[in-house]
Amino acid sequence: MGMVVTLINWPEAIRLLKNLRPEIMEYQIAAPLKDIGNLSLRMAKRSFNKKESPSGKKWQEISPTTYRFGKPRGTPPLVNTGAMKSGLMFTLVKRRKGMEVIVGTNKPYWIHHQFGRASNKLPNSRIPAPIPARPFLGSNSADRQRYDEIISRWLNKYTGKVGRSKLRGKVPVRL
Repeated sequence: MGMVVTLINWPEAIRLLKNLRPEIMEYQIAAPLKDIGNLSLRMAKRSFNKKESPSGKKWQEISPTTYRFGKPRGTPPLVNTGAMKSGLMFTLVKRRKGMEVIVGTNKPYWIHHQFGRASNKLPNSRIPAPIPARPFLGSNSADRQRYDEIISRWLNKYTGKVGRSKLRGKVPVRL
């Protein structure tokens, strides 16, 4: 589906949360994870709107060949019908070691745009038409700091033992 923001292997948080009853922690952690999911959706939509990756790298322009094969002129990259952007979503998943936020889109072709596809061919032909990577899922250091702040507020509410500086940079994000 897409990007995963997870608390698994987040040692500082796990250490602090061991005193909470698991069923309380699982129920209560849903709120900050939903905040992280919503923030991640806004970041992905920001990538579409700015035509750049989450790290700020501009997307490659659309090739003339793409326009010749039907893409309307003036349409931004990754937007033809708007289905991929409007299909962005997140879900909370309970795993054996903790809860995860999974952020992505319900369109199966997202992966070709996120990572690129060098072996792509034009429809009904053998003419190469590679798709450049135009990442829209992911985060940058400022986004990860916002994740830390969300989780830190939650941890402070339930443990009263942690400040933002202790957790900075500790929330793992993977694609």
